[in-house]
Amino acid sequence: MLTDSLPAKPGPNRGGPTLSLKKRNATWYSLGLIMGVAGLGLLALNYPAGRFLLYGFALWLTLSLPVNLRIFIFSLGFCFILTEIGFRSYAMYLQAQYPGHSYEDILWEYDSLLGWKKTADLEVEFIRKKKRMRTQVKTNSLGLRDDEYTFQKPHGTGRILLLGDSVTVGLEVEKEEVIDTRLESRLSSEGQFEVINGGTRGYGTDQSYLFMKETGLRFQPDIVIYIFVPNDPENNVTIHKPNRTFGKSYFRLDHNGNLLLSGVPVPKVFEPFDQWIMSDPDLEAYYNQGLPKKSEQKQKTHDPQKALDHLKHDLSYFQTPGALKDLIKRNSLLTSVFTRLGLMTVNLPVNIPQRILDYQWKITEALVDAMNNKAQNAGAKFLVYEFTSDGKANAETTVLQKICERLEIPYLNSFHLFHEKTEGNKFRFRFPFDGHWNALGHDLAAQDIRRYLIEKGWVD
Repeated sequence: MLTDSLPAKPGPNRGGPTLSLKKRNATWYSLGLIMGVAGLGLLALNYPAGRFLLYGFALWLTLSLPVNLRIFIFSLGFCFILTEIGFRSYAMYLQAQYPGHSYEDILWEYDSLLGWKKTADLEVEFIRKKKRMRTQVKTNSLGLRDDEYTFQKPHGTGRILLLGDSVTVGLEVEKEEVIDTRLESRLSSEGQFEVINGGTRGYGTDQSYLFMKETGLRFQPDIVIYIFVPNDPENNVTIHKPNRTFGKSYFRLDHNGNLLLSGVPVPKVFEPFDQWIMSDPDLEAYYNQGLPKKSEQKQKTHDPQKALDHLKHDLSYFQTPGALKDLIKRNSLLTSVFTRLGLMTVNLPVNIPQRILDYQWKITEALVDAMNNKAQNAGAKFLVYEFTSDGKANAETTVLQKICERLEIPYLNSFHLFHEKTEGNKFRFRFPFDGHWNALGHDLAAQDIRRYLIEKGWVD
């Protein structure tokens, strides 16, 4: 009776469950191996579908880990989802505050001499969502972001002409906050003055000089102020920047060091469109190094180096990586580290050879000298004002300052004033995601220029 209650002995399938488990494990590991190898292989051949196999492989790998590690990874994933929800909510808020994006095309039009100029009688919103900018931009009949002025100067009125690029025109702030408006307001106690804003986004010293010759001096200014920014020397030897709608004319130096204008009329189309076109072949070769042409990209259909591009494209659907990148950009040390690691790229070449810098400054020096001479011949005083965006009280004499001293051209910078008024915090006078001045930056510059003009007796 006792024997009847015992379980029956296993037959030929003895140990079957163990074998079945082994088969399932073998199938599971084979599946992971196939997904990993196939994913890498397809990506190496530049087939986008490979990344989906890699995502499956990553999930497989996670599920194969011990329970504690799985819990940890899934906890990180949950935190990422919460962070993503937060950043997406903030992105929706930014989209409501800064709808769309303003490209230079809506502000510029073709010009056969300058390359481009601001469109006349324009009234648009200038929006840069990533840089938290949204302003109203209105131009007059000459395309200036200013009031209408007659070329004939009113009796008893002093006129000041400002020249420069995006810093001068100040699209990032409202018109009443731009340097010309602030300077005019600060000079009101000294008499009747009109400060005309002749700045155009993207201009170098060369285009500012041409604008002054062709249009600016027709306003009969008593004072001409050129606002210099650090990328002006580069702009002065550039004909066309990659993927920019417009190019421009350029200056060369003859054997006697005289300026020679070339590239006029400016072509309406530049090829190759995706490359730097410079006034010197050596400069052009240097700036284009490592910058693939579209024709070369088409030939390299199966370039393994493009494999990570598909992964980056998928990451772009998430807000978190972009938000973290913006935070890193606000820290110069982190930006430098990530750039060296190849995890970030910079818009312009770094560590430019001295021979190239020397050539850029040689052209710039000749242009500044020509601007000074042209202004003086028209009966106007000329001042070079050097822009700052870092808030440092530089004790060293800058390259531009040395040039002006050598040419005996009046020079001014507000490095110490900006440092003192903002306690060295550059984000108090400029935008956090952009090097341009905010309202405080424009007002500080206007304040220091007014002081200089009064001390020199130029506005008596």
